[in-house]
Amino acid sequence: REDYRKLFAHGQLFLAEGSAMRNKLIELGCPQEKVVVHHIGVVPSTYEFRPRHASDCVRILVCGRFVEKKGIPYAIEALNLVRQRTGRNVHLTVVGDSDRQGTMTADKQAIVNAVERLDLSGHVSFAGFVPRDRLTAVIQDHDILIVPSVHAADGDAEGGFPVIITEALATGMPVVAFDHCDIGEIVLDGKCGFLAPERDVDALAERLAHLVEHPEVWETLGREGRAHVEANYDIEKLNNRLVEIYEKMLNT
Repeated sequence: REDYRKLFAHGQLFLAEGSAMRNKLIELGCPQEKVVVHHIGVVPSTYEFRPRHASDCVRILVCGRFVEKKGIPYAIEALNLVRQRTGRNVHLTVVGDSDRQGTMTADKQAIVNAVERLDLSGHVSFAGFVPRDRLTAVIQDHDILIVPSVHAADGDAEGGFPVIITEALATGMPVVAFDHCDIGEIVLDGKCGFLAPERDVDALAERLAHLVEHPEVWETLGREGRAHVEANYDIEKLNNRLVEIYEKMLNT
């Protein structure tokens, strides 16, 4: 905290990617007038908008490193509950791994154990790490993104929210997520997706089941998500705003 105190006294401006980080900086002692929220953006034009429509199988996507804060076991638990409650054919694709070598860490073992314990091997597939130039195609091939991020036992958490949410929304994909860190700022509850209280797997499954059973709302949610990204997370607009922030700082 002493090092932070010196940093906050010396620095004139601190950019935070969202409200969660802004609040954390203030909690650590940064004067609130020095902290400005500036989002991480994407180039919307690089993501083709594709309205999702019902098919024989609802394809759900979860993406992240196999670490506790990504909450992937919760996605598997939610999938199991959705299958029980809806009787629908749903499939979960897991993108990511523990590392490039696929080391069997404790977090990876928890994911594997959840699939085996719930007898979901036929309904969950592991894609491993997917190169960024292929990730958009994977997103386009799925109907719903689930983001079960949580605060880990050691305090680890999302700095703001995973950028894959912005990418998914830009393509027209609805999102179901835990209300964790800044996820509630990008996933507008009831407008472009649904939020559940953190670690409440029953609530997460309830929101996911609602989407599975009501594919007629997918396109509306998708269009709202795309509009939200274009209005608030377009990198060109954000870069122009960043110039304004710097110019204001230099002129004060």
